[in-house]
Formats: sequence, structure tokens, C-alpha cells
Amino acid sequence: MQPSCIDLRWIQMLKKINRRLARVTNVKRATLAHSPCSVSFSFDDVPQSACHTGSRILEDRGCRGSFYVCGELTGKECATEHFHTRDDLCGLRERGHEVACHGYAHLDYQSVSLDQIRRDLDRNRAFFREMGWSEPPRNFAYPYGCVSPAVKALCGDEFASARGVQEAINESTCDLALLKSVLLSADTVTPERLDHWIEETQDRKGWLIFFTHRVVNDPGEFDCTPELLEMAVERSMSAGCTISTVGEVLEGPS
Repeated sequence: MQPSCIDLRWIQMLKKINRRLARVTNVKRATLAHSPCSVSFSFDDVPQSACHTGSRILEDRGCRGSFYVCGELTGKECATEHFHTRDDLCGLRERGHEVACHGYAHLDYQSVSLDQIRRDLDRNRAFFREMGWSEPPRNFAYPYGCVSPAVKALCGDEFASARGVQEAINESTCDLALLKSVLLSADTVTPERLDHWIEETQDRKGWLIFFTHRVVNDPGEFDCTPELLEMAVERSMSAGCTISTVGEVLEGPS
């Protein structure tokens, strides 16, 4: 029997409540030894435009990013984009970028069992072993930002950090099991809005994590243009922010 519209609304409401509850439960509190005013640029799903255009924009300015990979998307195509290849991922690592975990099959973790999540994460670890990498990624991002208290507890134990999509700055003392982030989207981030986030990061001596998907001239809702990414990097640097990968911030100053 198919769920009714009312059932679907209740399901969506319960999922939203669980995402809110996850913000205050199973907290993995840590005080970071990061540089005051740190900025990280991250790319979810890792389309080829992120691998190529996104990484080049960062590298041209001496910076590196964090790329959250779903193994099942490797070599795939969709209507708007080619996803990363294995060679793309190896190239990112060789050039000093961080390759992180986004689950294997890009599942909504609020719609599957904890056992299914464990199998999904195990499959992604196996994918990286098949790549010949001795150590799996230490940092994770929840697909679609879908998280509940139970999912957060599981992923908080599995990884050094797990990033969500709550739009906010991470303070020096933060929750590593649900890091906050800001969508770098051509639809929502104006130059004025960009300056707001950078200024707030400075004022709070915090850590701003941007995330996006494609880096293209015809962006969708969750993508950015090359010009917007360039502006975000350059304005962060001009403001005196340190641009680091997520892993580098967690490791602290060398």
C-alpha cells in the first residue's frame, strides 16, 4: 500500500524533528587548535567540474579543498554532469587535496536502518581499498544533510568528523559529529552575503566550511559558478583567513 499524502507529511515532519534533535544530542565536543578565522571549501558527490575547475581555482591561489566521495558515483553520468573518475580522485590526492567520505550509494540515512548505513560505509571503505589506499578517509559528510540522533551517534564514532548542512559558523569549541556548513550556491550567496559570512567568521574567530557540488557556468540549486568560487577564495584570503582542508583544521597548526 502506498503512503497517503498525510502519511508523507508526517514522515517529513518527523525527519525534520529528528534533524533538529541531532543538533543537541550525542555531541562530540572538541576544542580546536585551528588558526583564528579558518575557511574550508568542500565539494559533495565530486562532479568532474569540482575535480577540475574547482581544484584549479583553489590551487591557483595556493589552497586545497575537501572532496566528499560516494564510491558508487565514480565514473557515472547524469543529465547535467559527469562524476569523478578514479584517476580524478588519485590526482586530487597527489596534488594535496583531501578525499573524504560521503557514503557509498548516496543514501538518505534517515530512511534506512543503522545496519544498512554500516554496510554502506563498509562498502565505501572497500572502494578506497580497491583504489590501493591503505587508510580510508577520516572525515564524512551526511548525504543530503540527513541525520538523526542515532545516525549521528553511529557516524560520530566511525569518523573524526561528520559534516552536516546547518547554516552557521563553527565555534572554536564545536561538535565534531555535526559540523556546521554554508552552501556556496549561485542562487543564494550574493557578494554581500559572502562578506557577511567571512566577517562573522572573523568576529567569532571561528571556522567557516563552505560546501557546493558542481562548479559550472550554468549552476543548479546546489552548485556555484567559477566566478563565485574565485570570489569566495579571494575574499577569504584578503580578510586574513587561513584556507585549509577539513582534515588540516582538525589536525591543528603544524
